[in-house]
Amino acid sequence: YLFLEQLGAADSIAARAQLHEDAGRLQTAEEYRQLWEILVQAMEQFAWVQGDEPMETDTFVSLFALVLAEYDVGTIPVALDRVTCGSIDRVCHTGIPHLIVLGVNDGVLPDAGESGGILSDSDRETLLGLSVELETGEDRMVREQAAVYRVFASASRTLLLSWCTVGGDGDMRPSYLVGTVRHLLHGVPETNESALEQRYRLEAERPRFDLACRGAARDVSPAAQAALAASPVPIIPQEKAVRGPLTESETIHALYGDRLRVTASRVDVFYRCEYAYFLRYGLRAKERRRAAFDAPETGTFLHYVLEHTLHDLKEQGGADTPARDDVHAIAKKWTQVYVETMLGGLEQHSARFRHLFRRLVRMLDEILDNLLDEMARSDFEPIDFELDFSRGGDLPPIVIDSPDGRLELNGKVDRVDGYIKDSALYVRVMDYKSGQKKFELSDLWYGLNVQLLLYLFTIQDHGLERYREKLAQEIDEIVPAGALYIPTRNALVNAPRGTDEETIEQLRRKQLRRSGLLLDDPEVIEAMEHGITKDGEFLPIGYLKKGGMSAASQNSLASMEQLGKLSKHIRHILRSMGHELMEGKMDARPVRRGPTEDACTWCPYRAVCRFDAKLGDKPHNIAKIKPEDFWQEIDRELEGEDGHGR
Repeated sequence: YLFLEQLGAADSIAARAQLHEDAGRLQTAEEYRQLWEILVQAMEQFAWVQGDEPMETDTFVSLFALVLAEYDVGTIPVALDRVTCGSIDRVCHTGIPHLIVLGVNDGVLPDAGESGGILSDSDRETLLGLSVELETGEDRMVREQAAVYRVFASASRTLLLSWCTVGGDGDMRPSYLVGTVRHLLHGVPETNESALEQRYRLEAERPRFDLACRGAARDVSPAAQAALAASPVPIIPQEKAVRGPLTESETIHALYGDRLRVTASRVDVFYRCEYAYFLRYGLRAKERRRAAFDAPETGTFLHYVLEHTLHDLKEQGGADTPARDDVHAIAKKWTQVYVETMLGGLEQHSARFRHLFRRLVRMLDEILDNLLDEMARSDFEPIDFELDFSRGGDLPPIVIDSPDGRLELNGKVDRVDGYIKDSALYVRVMDYKSGQKKFELSDLWYGLNVQLLLYLFTIQDHGLERYREKLAQEIDEIVPAGALYIPTRNALVNAPRGTDEETIEQLRRKQLRRSGLLLDDPEVIEAMEHGITKDGEFLPIGYLKKGGMSAASQNSLASMEQLGKLSKHIRHILRSMGHELMEGKMDARPVRRGPTEDACTWCPYRAVCRFDAKLGDKPHNIAKIKPEDFWQEIDRELEGEDGHGR
């Protein structure tokens, strides 16, 4: 303080404020006049906290900067007919003629607040009982809603609400406040920005430059072309998007290593978009995430409890031995273990979290009942859980050698089921899916969703010794019997009002049918699900009244010969992937299937990639292939006539 007095800081600030006032910048002058008072208050606060404790200069500077950062400079409008801007919690007067509220988006207004945190709402309530007041989530929401009401009510003539439809992370939704206003004020006018001429963007430097860049990227709108023509800096139109390929082998090996090590999910990312693979696994770019203690993913919990419950069940003798209540007791035990070890108990979580978790547990019971029903009607039994394919794992990794080098694929499969007949072990691999994933035979042609079949064929090639020892039986060969996705979600049924319970249950069970590829062998199918007469309850197949499989079943069936060809096709896909990576390919070719499925929709790298068809970027449009056409394409590929779907 004495140092600032010696410098005459107070007089200097006052003189600077006077200069601004003389120049007509009245609001800036008013802000300058606040600075000395804020500086003195900050020093008093610092002295009260720190006392006479000695401190290094660098430490003092950094801490004092933090204290100053907590202060805001604000002024009351110094004249009429002025535009003032500020955060919504600083609007403290009424009678504003024209009020514009920006950012009326879901999670922004009202502010959703930080997710997670070290202290839960129950912790804060406990501290409140000890006279330590901390704001809870409910308090914050009440405060936010009160601020919104106060601001909306302060407009006297017009109120304009504005929200974004697209942001850096993808599509954005309007706040529920928009729907409330629509409901209360029928016929309130709405305007989409795309319908405006957008010449207003020429008034500010940053929007004008963005608009000029759009004009350089062949945006022919009048505003974009006007901004391009008026740009003080020459902007050269880009003729083509530049995305590689990488040409230096040293760079490629530095990004991916001398030996390519991938997982099955990475193969899927590569064939959905090479550029996304380059960003994620080459540059190792990570999407921006806030550091917080968030709720666990649903899939993690379901995988954990199902794996341990079925393992205990197998140790006790199978699905048809214990009563259902005993099975649910096992699941309850592992649920409690998960709660204690992974969540640290439920008491510290909010009431909403506890409610959602209880609902998840009820869903788990329904899924478990469905699995037990299937196992009771099947000769296939679980023989492995979380089977690890890696160096030092349960089975070796999948290795593909080519002139470009070696590709090594690692991974895990949720569950392996087996059935022994005539010294042959028939194996199917099972993967729990909490989403809407569905198997499509044609996806395999494009290199998509090959994970389960990769694991199945690796078990066929390398699993004989493991299962001879594990099952303690004489086994001469392993036969691939199928690969299935198991839905682990609530089955939501659309049915007319008044539909009877039996019909609803049938529709619900239909939604929980497995999806995947099976060996086309009637005896094996009968072993998987006994007594199928029309449609399988669990398997994705059906029989015609006149005999034979239905047309829809052909997407889920393959002969032993066709499975052998499919194994070669998948190895060809991996070899091709390794070759393209070593060639430095990184094209932005996102997979698109029809108007609804687009790899760009949920891509975390959209803001980095900026896919632009005008600059030469092209999507990889894929189409559904009929089963007979699929197998013909596979034959042509193996005969060397054609490459796969890339």
